[in-house]
This record gives sequence, C-alpha cells and structure tokens, in this order.
Amino acid sequence: MAVNSAIFLFFAATVTVVLAASGTKNVLFMPVDDLRPELLEAYDQKHIITPNLDRLAKESLVFQRAYCQHALCIPSRNSFMTGRRPDTTHVWAGLGNANFRVTGPDWISLPEHFKNSGYTTLGGGKTYHPNSPPNWDEPKSWSQDQPYFPFALVKCPNTTTTQNERVGGNVAPIDTWCPLDEKEYPDTFHYDWKLIGRVLQALDDMSLADDTLVVLFGDHGYQLGEHDSWHKMTNWELAVRVPLIIRAPWKPASAGKRSHAFVELVDLYRTISELVGAPSPGDDIEGVSFASLFDSPDLNALEAALALNKTPAAYSQYTRCLKSIDAANQWDNNTCSKNAEVQYMGYSVRVLNWRYTAWMKWEDGKAKWESKPYAVELYDHHNSDSTDGTGNDFNQCEIENVADENPDIVQKLQEQLKKMFEK
Repeated sequence: MAVNSAIFLFFAATVTVVLAASGTKNVLFMPVDDLRPELLEAYDQKHIITPNLDRLAKESLVFQRAYCQHALCIPSRNSFMTGRRPDTTHVWAGLGNANFRVTGPDWISLPEHFKNSGYTTLGGGKTYHPNSPPNWDEPKSWSQDQPYFPFALVKCPNTTTTQNERVGGNVAPIDTWCPLDEKEYPDTFHYDWKLIGRVLQALDDMSLADDTLVVLFGDHGYQLGEHDSWHKMTNWELAVRVPLIIRAPWKPASAGKRSHAFVELVDLYRTISELVGAPSPGDDIEGVSFASLFDSPDLNALEAALALNKTPAAYSQYTRCLKSIDAANQWDNNTCSKNAEVQYMGYSVRVLNWRYTAWMKWEDGKAKWESKPYAVELYDHHNSDSTDGTGNDFNQCEIENVADENPDIVQKLQEQLKKMFEK
C-alpha cells in the first residue's frame, strides 16, 4: 500500500498550520490541554458555546467513556504518544524518569511510526509536554520538511498596555491563568477562540476533509471545584475521563453516533494506525485498537468489549507521597518528589457501574501487590451508567466511598487491578 504522500499533522489546539496532501488517508491529531467532556452538545451540555466542536461531533464518533492513564500532562502525553502505560514508560507524577526516552531510547513514538511508514509528520503546539522529551523529540518523532512549531509559556499581560504593545506572533500571548478585563481582552484575543474551526475549515477548503482522520481529545480531565479541588491530579472520574471525538469520513456508519465502549488514550496508537491503513505497530505497543467500532458504533459496553476481545474497563493511576503516616490530613499537600520517603501509587479501574481505587505501597519503582492496600475507594456509578442515567451530569460524581458496604466488589476489582498491573 502506498503511503508516501500522506500527511500526519499534530496540533495541540494552540497553532494553525495548513498543508496540502494527496493520495492515501491523512491524520489530524489534536490533543487539548486540561479538557474534560463538559464542553459541547455531544456530552449533553447546552450552556457552553462550541459551534465548531459541535459541527465536528455531528460528523464523528463520540466516545462517552474515554479515559486517560494518568491525570497529569507529562505522564499522560508520554503514555498516549508511545502507546504504553505509565508503569511501562516509568513516567509518573513526581516519580520515575523525566520522559520515555530515558526508559526506552529506541522506542518508536506515534508520530515516528507514521514517519517511518512514509508519512510526513509535522507538529506544533503542545503535543508532548514541553521538555518531555527535550526539544519536542526532534528529529526522531518529526519529519524535517518544516521545523516543529513550538509551544511557549508567557507571562500574564499587563492590562494597562495598548494593543500594539502586546506580544505578537501566531500564538496568542496567554498560556497561563490570568485575571483579564473582558473589554480589553475579548474572546478573539485567546488562541482557543482562534483552536479548531479554522483548521477544520482549511481541510474543507483544500478538499482534504474526505481523506483525513480527525482525532480530538483531552489529555486528561479536570476538577473545577468538585471534591474541593481545582486541578487534575487525582484518580476521580472528573480527572481521568476525557472527551474523544474521531471523524473518519470513510466510515459512514460512525457519523454522528455515540459509543459507550470503554476506551483509553493508550489505545489511540493502534486505533489510528488501523483506521488509516498504516502498518500495524509492534507487539510492544500496549493499547487495543478499537477501529472496528466505527463499523458497529451502536454496541453497548459489554458487546464492544467482546468484539474487541478485552475486558470492559479503563485504568488509570496517580502518585501520593505522605510526609508521615501518622500526620493529620495526611492526604493533603502530598505531592511526590523523587526523594519522598513514603510513597503510594493509587491504581484505579473504571468498570460498568463502579470505580475502584487501591492505594498500594510503592517501593523500588513498583507496587507491593503482595501487601494489602493502604486505603481503598469504591464509587457507585449505577445511576450514571444507566441508559437514561446522569453520565454527563458533572455535579453528581463519586461523592460517597462505599467500599465498606461492598466487600465482594472490592475483592473482585482488587484482583482485577492486580492482574492488570502486577509484574
């Protein structure tokens, strides 16, 4: 199969690059920072104005149960860009290696796989997290036809400056949390307003839309005050569940449909390769292709898992490092660092009707599965997972830990976690 004229474009929804291509299928890959599914009509949100995302969703297969593997940028992006889970990349929040190239210097990344298969792979914005790997993994991941269009952090603008004194360039000069005057800095000033509609329109204008796979998703979710949290960095549903919207025009059965299959970002490597007819990745890639769901989008979670020959589940993990086992409020202010003395890894599994998390003692770079968990959490999702449930009600999510009342479920899911992660 000839693939020499195809293009694989990576955008982090921070830049706009348009290139022409002909021949086989192209890929437009857009990971968006900190994006939880509470954003558009496809996830039952009527109050948020996202016309371009709504348009994309109506032409795409929208996954209602998509999950990241680690709710923090560096480990999540190192995971889905390599098709390997964090316990394989050894990139965790505050622990392990700085990037996957330290663990596997010769691993073939997702864009590198396409480059090696004859594609032109060009990237811009925040694909990898800055400096993880260094220099955006140039030149391994990317074709050298054009330089990588970098993503840069800048300071908040001074609200007293005039328009012509502000930072210029192709990317808006705001990429941090800033209090801004709406009159001085309207929506048009921000790059997420400028994110995605122009790129999609360019595909239409250049007659590329019919031959381009569009993949848009969040690198992880976010808590917006729920659980007294204003961040990601947990194993809760709001932190690990992500929007995932994939448009494959040559798969008409999938257009405008919702899938309730359990899928993971680690699956994207294999899935994208299969959907566009690229060579199959090697056996060391850990995800499972869910490309077949585009021909059978109406399968429920159990039917989809059977079709994919996998367990209907999604897995994530997060680190916690306690200052002292006996300290009051020991789960507060427990960010990990490499020299932390008391380390735990919270392993979480989301299945139909339940989320279970076990906090395992962490020593020498691995969990002590032979020991009992230090703490466990079990959350009842029967209401949210029912046919007419509240799956997209972001105010009713994992409020009460019901582990003590359901010992059989705890034991079953603990065994499932151990089977998945014990090495």
